[in-house]
Amino acid sequence: MKIITERHCIKCDNTKKLTKKCFISCRVFYCGKCNPYNTTSKPAKTKNKLTINFKHSVASDILAAIKGGDNTFGKLRKALHYTDRELKSGLRYGLNNWIYKSKISKDKKTYSVDAL
Repeated sequence: MKIITERHCIKCDNTKKLTKKCFISCRVFYCGKCNPYNTTSKPAKTKNKLTINFKHSVASDILAAIKGGDNTFGKLRKALHYTDRELKSGLRYGLNNWIYKSKISKDKKTYSVDAL
């Protein structure tokens, strides 16, 4: 029976001895560079919390975009880089609250700005 002291990485064929950084799973060996279960990668983007301050900032951005001519939801979606969920919450906030002495109003599918 032969004892193997050197093992190699499956992906890069690294023949150096595996160290503590190496990942060993079910007799499959990866060196530290080729680890498919790398835990240092970025986590998935989480949803923003829809706080009142966040809704107010989104609503003020929406207000400026409506004044600029983007008066439907599709145009707002293209002009502003928010998710649909965030845009809808900002629109609902703007429809019910005054922002900088102006309020968003809705007529069927188009939005407009009512000033004081």
